[in-house]
Amino acid sequence: MEKIIKTVSESLVTNHQCCFCGESIENEVLVAMTLKLNDGQLQSMSTHGLCLQKRLHPSVPFIAPEEVK
Repeated sequence: MEKIIKTVSESLVTNHQCCFCGESIENEVLVAMTLKLNDGQLQSMSTHGLCLQKRLHPSVPFIAPEEVK
């Protein structure tokens, strides 16, 4: 239950840092990722859609939120 509460409280944070470029994500659509680690713990990260898109393999289909009108 503690993990769920922590994950929910982290999602309510209004300022995020992009895990790729290190810049702040403010007033923008962000991509939230949750990783399940080997020990069962969870780690949440945020990124700009375009930063994630730059790092994905070209064969992976992805439309960054910034590209959607």
